[in-house]
Amino acid sequence: MASITKRVLQDGSVRWLAQIRKKGFKTVNITKNTKAAATKAARDIEVAIDSDTWDEFAKEEQKKGNTSLEYFIQRYLKEITPHKQGGEKGIINETSALNQVLRSPLGKMDIYRIKTGHVIEISNAWRDKGNKPETIIRKLTTLHDVFKHIRTTWRHENITNPVSGAKPRSPAGSGERSRALTEKELTSLREELNKCQSPYIRWLFDLALETAGRRRELLENTWGNTHLENGYLQIGKGISKTRTFRLVPLTPKAKIILTEMQKYHKINHPDSEQLFPITAKAFEEAWKKVKIRSKIENFQFQDTRHIATTMLSNIYPKMQDLAKITGHKKLETLLIYYEEDIGEQVAQMNKHYLA
Repeated sequence: MASITKRVLQDGSVRWLAQIRKKGFKTVNITKNTKAAATKAARDIEVAIDSDTWDEFAKEEQKKGNTSLEYFIQRYLKEITPHKQGGEKGIINETSALNQVLRSPLGKMDIYRIKTGHVIEISNAWRDKGNKPETIIRKLTTLHDVFKHIRTTWRHENITNPVSGAKPRSPAGSGERSRALTEKELTSLREELNKCQSPYIRWLFDLALETAGRRRELLENTWGNTHLENGYLQIGKGISKTRTFRLVPLTPKAKIILTEMQKYHKINHPDSEQLFPITAKAFEEAWKKVKIRSKIENFQFQDTRHIATTMLSNIYPKMQDLAKITGHKKLETLLIYYEEDIGEQVAQMNKHYLA
């Protein structure tokens, strides 16, 4: 049973101190203006302790003002974001998404008061501003991870993740992109790439088309991982999106590109180990200008991966072999590259039984 004590302050006003003592728990002191309020607060705390929902650590943090979403987003951006996979662009995108949350009313709220409805409100606000469903899902995925760290890393185990029930469904066809380039588009794109001040912009595009490498996997790679004589490029766990080590066989054209790069590199960047001695931001800015000048719509750099994987699927008939080269974790993702004609399948069946 809690003890309720009357306290008279120097100015003559009265306060009521409730002290809740429970074996195994730190004594809780709470002050209210009336005896009834103090009694009710003490009873609520006792019920919470008995039902194992009392979070002493959380209450202490609330007193310090350390339970606002703003506090945790700032902490997340400082402690978690810089160490994530995704490179410079990933950090920029994640920071931008969380800054949008900070500027919204949600950012000022206490994490213990945020409900799924509040997250749906900000999701709808993004939609009304013209954000695509895929963009909203990416932003909410980041926010979901913030709450995950709040619960597990920063010891607020009793909160529920309000983002879990707020994510919209991915729109139909929003998975693996299948945008290819026509010969005319490819010619136009190459013409503009050749106009770039740095030849590394063109080389990155061309090498992606030959290896199915992701932008970061190529941009952050080194000459030490490039084995021209043995005919393969090494992609380490540190730069791989799926954190898996893999070896990528080099096509004849890829070898020509890398040989040309090597000659240029020895003259212009002899002290750099980087395969591409340019920043992700510099490439992004140059790539945007190339797309604008070439007037090609709905084409992203990541689409080079689809084009390259299509080419490689003709070389490697076994899906498992292709997955080892491209780094796809889910084999079903590669099914679109192995759509056999029904006529060919019937011919194979007849050939088997005739034999």
